[in-house]
Amino acid sequence: NNELRRQIHIQSEQKRRAQIKCGFEELRNELPTCLNKKMSKVALLHRTVQHIQHLKSTQMTILAELERLAQENEQLRRFQQSVVQKQTMGHMYSL
Repeated sequence: NNELRRQIHIQSEQKRRAQIKCGFEELRNELPTCLNKKMSKVALLHRTVQHIQHLKSTQMTILAELERLAQENEQLRRFQQSVVQKQTMGHMYSL
């Protein structure tokens, strides 16, 4: 009975370690700078944090640019409306 519990515990631990190893491999494969590079798990985690921070920064920059372009688009739309309105008014007065 004790031997059976011990074997189950060993198998559970081996499975846990295999899952962790698989997780680190997946992480390594997702990082563009880590492909085919041998590095420690600590270094891999550090690189992952750096990459996530870079992605967040890039996302913020893109969102700010998107907001700026939306505002510019709205200004251009208003300008276009005013031009069309002036043209319509000018056309009406010329009749």
